[in-house]
Amino acid sequence: MDRSRTRRVAVEGASESAAWSEDELRKIIEADDLHISPFREDGVTPGTPTWIWAVAVDGDLYVRGYNGQGSRWYQAARRQKAGQITAAGATRNGLFEPVAGAINDRVDEAYRTKYPGSAYLAPMIGDSARGATIRIMPHNGEGRRQSSPMSRNGTSEARLRITIGNRSIEATLADSEAARDFASLLPLTLAMNDIYRREKFATLPRAISEQGKRTHEYAVGTIGYWPPGPNVAIFYRQDGERIPDPGRYRQDQGGRGSLRRAGRGKRHH
Repeated sequence: MDRSRTRRVAVEGASESAAWSEDELRKIIEADDLHISPFREDGVTPGTPTWIWAVAVDGDLYVRGYNGQGSRWYQAARRQKAGQITAAGATRNGLFEPVAGAINDRVDEAYRTKYPGSAYLAPMIGDSARGATIRIMPHNGEGRRQSSPMSRNGTSEARLRITIGNRSIEATLADSEAARDFASLLPLTLAMNDIYRREKFATLPRAISEQGKRTHEYAVGTIGYWPPGPNVAIFYRQDGERIPDPGRYRQDQGGRGSLRRAGRGKRHH
């Protein structure tokens, strides 16, 4: 195991991609009066509205916490993942998704374009505020979503987003108790180490369900669970070896990432 190659990896549910209409987004940006109200702990009652700058990038709506992740509204938005926004004379339900990576450079540029010369611009494009960037998506439902944070995008597939540095990829989770239990831990930031030059692994904050099928196979992009670590592993290279008993990984369709049940067994170098 090469601990000198430890990387910080963010894992979160890939939210349902509802889209703003061009007219809605234009009105919100031009009005410049967006107030955000994440739900309270009951998941239904909107919290105290907070006025905040808003910008649009590629048809998506973004806001940031002026005080970084210490902003109370940001903490509530991250925790509840949903709430209301009021802008351009209308109140709408919204889903809130923290974002990271290269998109922040685009958001910076949108702030520079919209608020040139403002005394508040520098803090809003600084590291602290960048770390508290939220994408707001329209939501037709009432209250926060009670299902797992995995999004299904109208199919039986559930997705999550994995961010390493400035690069983000999406993975498809298996339809299993282990995958659903893993999704209940999201969002996570994991310190992943390299092992056997074929996979990255990290220890989860708690053990998850061991219900599900085992196999001896894996593919590049497979995500697997190793109890009783409890560890999660992401395979990035195929070395031709099968996972020996009792540890097993199941390959998902099309070679996309999947979370599968696996028992810990001795693995050969």
